[in-house]
Amino acid sequence: MPKTLHDRGDALEQAFFSKMDAKLLDDLRQKKAAEQSRAALQKVSGITDPAALDALIKLGISPDTLSAMALIPLLHVAWGDNSLDDSERDAVLVAMHDRGVHDGSDTYKLLSSWLTAEPKPELFAAWKSYVLELRLHLDADSYAVMKSRVLEDCGVVSRASGGMFGIGAVSSSERNAIAEITKVLEG
Repeated sequence: MPKTLHDRGDALEQAFFSKMDAKLLDDLRQKKAAEQSRAALQKVSGITDPAALDALIKLGISPDTLSAMALIPLLHVAWGDNSLDDSERDAVLVAMHDRGVHDGSDTYKLLSSWLTAEPKPELFAAWKSYVLELRLHLDADSYAVMKSRVLEDCGVVSRASGGMFGIGAVSSSERNAIAEITKVLEG
């Protein structure tokens, strides 16, 4: 084989494999990013079904969005009586941490601002709309996991301020807020 033809063949082969390597590398990066998104969404939502997590990713739902969606009801319960005490604030902060929202993140800053000033009613109205739409895109089991986790966290927040000797541990306004959240979640 003439040297020029051989050199051109080698160059063609290198170009081919270089493009293949770049594509493989890109595919690996995309796969790793998808796995990281799935893991973050799983932590936030409690959903373990890979197909449901992929559906959330396909919808463009980020872990931050899902965290906010899960935490807004807690704020609604905590502010149910138009005040937020330290134990309720602490319960919401624990829930934030459990859902992967850490100090310094934009989501943390936003949610923390609602721990010092009661959010406007439009926030809860937006949450209702979001949940009703999200429900259409998740399978029943995955939605049930999310719903259960939100209601469990709402219960923790509502019991946080306690009461005297266990009496009145959950105020009527907090019970009303949980009933409203339950109604939305149950469609």
